[in-house]
Amino acid sequence: MEIGERIKLRRKELGISAEQVAEMLGVSPATIYRYESSDIANMRIDKLEPIAKVLHTTPAYLMGWEDNLETDTDFIAEMMKDSNLIKHVQMLLLLDQEKKKTVYDMIEFLSKKEGP
Repeated sequence: MEIGERIKLRRKELGISAEQVAEMLGVSPATIYRYESSDIANMRIDKLEPIAKVLHTTPAYLMGWEDNLETDTDFIAEMMKDSNLIKHVQMLLLLDQEKKKTVYDMIEFLSKKEGP
């Protein structure tokens, strides 16, 4: 499911209109409709966090990284601020299982090498 679909689904679950979301965010309803229809394909992270707050969820849920709607952790919020990390996680998601394992092993190796 795309980000736009998740935004629309969550908005409808909460029973609020795109106009209400737009008003809370200080944007036009057309902008919200463009987000929901994925017309704005590369949504900036500084836009995603406020939308998640209005929809009482997390950026990670909207990105499709977690299924729990209302998990709110400092870790996820901090992670969402790093656009380079997000780009690489998105790339990681496209890899097959064998390549993902190679990446995970490399991260573990480098983490042990540098220590806590």
